[in-house]
Amino acid sequence: MKNFKYIVKGRATRGEGVLERFLSLQRTKRAKQCIKKFLKRPHQKFLDIGCGKYPICLLVSDFAEKYGIDRQRIDEKMYQGRFRFIEQDISKNGQLPFPDQFFDAVSMLAVFEHLERPAVMAILKEIRRVLQPGGVLVLTTPGYFTESLLNFLASIKLLSSEEIDEHATNLKTPEIKRVLLEAGFKEVQAGSFQMLLNRWFVGVKNI
Repeated sequence: MKNFKYIVKGRATRGEGVLERFLSLQRTKRAKQCIKKFLKRPHQKFLDIGCGKYPICLLVSDFAEKYGIDRQRIDEKMYQGRFRFIEQDISKNGQLPFPDQFFDAVSMLAVFEHLERPAVMAILKEIRRVLQPGGVLVLTTPGYFTESLLNFLASIKLLSSEEIDEHATNLKTPEIKRVLLEAGFKEVQAGSFQMLLNRWFVGVKNI
């Protein structure tokens, strides 16, 4: 992923954590690979939900029009209008401020695990609403058996304790696939990366 060293100048997430930058890069790489594989249409409009203070995925994506949502305000001047930012806490308000069938792809990287079940279902249904037919959702979340490891890594400052402490959902892979199907996605694929420590999921909106 070219220019990553230039793009990620600060912390990749809230709080401290030596590995946070590396993990953010890995999630972004996986998201780009999934979009390239599953999105069978021109890359026009892209939304990254929970883009973070340092929105790597938005900065390196090749979409013509890009949007980011996060509960933390970012310094938009720093990114020179390369995407449009919306300040919103989706755990409290899952209604997306976009018309139906607006996006070709939506990503939600390391966000799913921070949401309670009702908020998860609300935002997934909204994502499906704003996706074009044939559009894709890509989400990543830690492996089901990694919770104790993540807490240990946070205790020794390798991960952000602020982020880990806010984990609210820890579902097995079949359960997450079932949630995506319940939200209306007709084709759901899943896999793992980083030696099973992280999982990716792709939901495709039916044509």
